[in-house]
Formats: sequence, C-alpha cells, structure tokens
Amino acid sequence: MCMGCSFRFVHCADLHLGSVSACSDDRGEGVFRSFSRIVDMALTESADAIVISGDVYDDSAVSPAVRFRFVRELSRFTGPVFICRGNHDSTSPWDASIPYPENVHEFGPEPEVVSVSLDGGDFEVVGASFASRSEPRNLAAMMEGDPGIFTIACIHCDAFSGASYAPCTVQDMKGRNVDYWALGHIHKRQVLSEDPYVVYPGNIQGRDIGETGEKGAYLVTVESGRVSELRFVPTQSFVWRSLEADISGRTLQEAMAGIASECSAGDVISVSFKGSGPLDRVLRSDPEGIARMAEELTGCKVAGIRMMTSPEGVPKELAGAVRDSGNALAGPDRGLILGILRSKPMLRNNISYFESMSDEELSMLAAEASALAASSLEVER
Repeated sequence: MCMGCSFRFVHCADLHLGSVSACSDDRGEGVFRSFSRIVDMALTESADAIVISGDVYDDSAVSPAVRFRFVRELSRFTGPVFICRGNHDSTSPWDASIPYPENVHEFGPEPEVVSVSLDGGDFEVVGASFASRSEPRNLAAMMEGDPGIFTIACIHCDAFSGASYAPCTVQDMKGRNVDYWALGHIHKRQVLSEDPYVVYPGNIQGRDIGETGEKGAYLVTVESGRVSELRFVPTQSFVWRSLEADISGRTLQEAMAGIASECSAGDVISVSFKGSGPLDRVLRSDPEGIARMAEELTGCKVAGIRMMTSPEGVPKELAGAVRDSGNALAGPDRGLILGILRSKPMLRNNISYFESMSDEELSMLAAEASALAASSLEVER
C-alpha cells in the first residue's frame, strides 16, 4: 500500500446519454445536464480523476451529435478520465471520427492497468470493457491490482445472483489487491462492501418511475492510501418520486397537502390514491383534473395517477380481496390476462394494443380494473 498516496476522484456510471426520459418534457436533456454538473463538480472539488463505469451511451448506435456533446464535456476536465464499456455501449460507430481527448483512456475487452503519477502520490486503475452486449465473462475475477499501490477497478458488471451480464459476486472482488471497485450496471446507488470498497453509484438521471430518488456521482477522497470519505453528490435535473395518498378521513385539500409535503417543485411524481371514503367518487369523476390540480399545487409534473380506492362503506376485506385477485391475475402469467382479453368480443379486435403493453403496463391495467370493481361494490346496510 502506498501510505503517502492522497488524491480525489469522481466515480459515476450509467450515463445513458441519448436516452429519453418517460417524462415527455425532458427530450433527453436531463442526462446531459446531469453529466455536465458532474464535470462541474469534479472541477470545483479539484478532483484528480474521473472514472466512468460503463453505459456512457444508451445505445451502441448513438448519434454523432450525442458523441460530440460527450467529448466536448470531457474536454473541460484536464485530469485523467477512465471509461469502460457496458452492455448498452459495447460498440460505437464514431470512435475514429470523433475521438476522445488525449486524457481519456477507454479500456479494451481484455484487462489493462494504467498507472497515474500525481503530486499526492501514485495510483493505478485496472479495467476491462464488455467484449459484446451479452458479456458472459466474470470481469471481476479477471482484475488484479498491485499490493504496493492504491488500485481502482473500473468494470461494468452484475454482482447479484441470477445475473445475465458479466456475472460476479462481492466475494470475487476480495483478495485481488483492489482498494476501490468502481462498478456500473445497477441503477440503484449502493455500497456493497467497505473492505474493499465495492460501490455502485447508480445512474445519473432517473428516466422513469422505476428509477426514483436522487441521482448523481460519488466524490471519493483517498488519504494515506485509504478511502477517507465517500460522498454522494446529487446532480440530477429532476427527481422521480412514487407517492401514496390515503383518502381515508381526508378532504381533497388534505390529500393534496399530503402529496405536496412529500415532493419538491420540479419533481416528476406518480401518485397512488388508496383507502376508502367519499373522495373515491370525486377522484374517479375527473382524474385528469385531479392530475392538473396536483401539478398546480406542487409545482411537479404528474406522470401518472392510480386509483386504488373504494367508496365509503365497502368492507376493507371485501375491497381488498377484489383488488388482490386482479393483482394476482396480472402477476407471473402474462398469457393468462391476454387470453381473457381475447375472449371478450369488444376487446378482441384491439388485442394488438394490449399485446404491445409491457408487463408493468398490463399489471397496472389489471390493478386499475380490480380497483374499479371494488369501487362499484354495493353492500347491504
């Protein structure tokens, strides 16, 4: 271990430049603004290097304009930049025509070691890129550092069971003389180990309701050859939030106030209304109007509203049983729900519309239908 080695670096991954958020107002600019802020942060915090762990682009067939914008951002940082490729950007057609700046090193498909000398001491970065989109190799098991120097490993991989791309485990990363594993591929920010450090920074901008919360990069400080600080710096252009609002015993104003307290202006939100009460009929009478009202009161964009409510007086157990049956229907057997839709004369002619839906959209459709059935239940008084 290099006891006198002290420096700072930025770790980010899964930029997915060129991707368009499910928020229609975004038009793909959110990811670019977030990466620009990451470079700003690297400059402001006097970082010595930037490590980008795969999926820079959302697609290997990225447009030249996207590549050019990325290269232009990189040119603002003069320190060393290290990049590995992942499953989304395993190849690129613009490498020769729009080359990276000289300070950028992109790892090839075989393990490489790059040494860096700074005033604060020396360190090295080891890494390898995906050789193909469906990389079957255990890239972690191919990495090996120098025990006498601080080593960063830059790979795109899946360190969880059942992985289909570059499968590995945290155990594969131990005993390899690597001090910090800069990983990419998993879009949820998490630190899997601190001895050695095994870190997923998550993606830099949420693009749909499945990618909630703050997004950005880690600023890593190394002092005397050890990680002394791991600080997450949010850089996203907007935050996706999945919210729940219970209508039980609430007025519309109270329900809206509850939503507003859980988000910030500029967020993109999906709201699930739950519970039972007189508000059920109000919400179902004008869902588009409710969405507009929520946007006006919160300053957020409403990406979706789910009505999981029931009228006042319907037994909770009965309403829940109806909803549960619909949720179960839309569970693991996609073919079952499509078969039921095909059996309905009024729906059969539009079956291609339902077939084009994702599993999540079909699940939501079934959940909405079951919630509507629950809302129409009549009970004897």
